[in-house]
Amino acid sequence: MDLFDINSLFPQLVLALGAALAGGNGLALWHHRQGKRPEDLGELRVGRARWLVVVGLIMAGWGLATLIT
Repeated sequence: MDLFDINSLFPQLVLALGAALAGGNGLALWHHRQGKRPEDLGELRVGRARWLVVVGLIMAGWGLATLIT
């Protein structure tokens, strides 16, 4: 697998976006559980954050499976 292969660029982008989506929302949920709250931002929507973690994991899994095969 070549790192800059144009055929694997889209799966790499999907993997990166999915991992960022799952990681960022997972971190927000973790901080919410710990009782830490950002000062300037609004209230955390827990249901939406959980949904985005699931979507991010699906995207990351698809990207990784495509790169492996």
